[in-house]
Amino acid sequence: MQQVAEEALNFIKSNIRIPLIARWPGQIKPGTESAHISAFWDVIPTLCDIANAPIPPDTDGISFAPTLLGNKVQNKHAYLYWELLSQPY
Repeated sequence: MQQVAEEALNFIKSNIRIPLIARWPGQIKPGTESAHISAFWDVIPTLCDIANAPIPPDTDGISFAPTLLGNKVQNKHAYLYWELLSQPY
């Protein structure tokens, strides 16, 4: 059980809290910081939102374009969920 807890802590430290750096002159204000929490599955909805394309209906992702563009209103996930494998493949 100790090993599983250590693996989980290592996963959290090394993979979950990774910053996103974005540059979009004229749209994203330089030096902007946000504490918004998103996940990889939010990237496609964000790109679709920016391109004015329909967001696929079968995704759990939420566009974080409002955060990038400095809007105060941003939808958020109720929770984010990952599973950890305790054994190698």
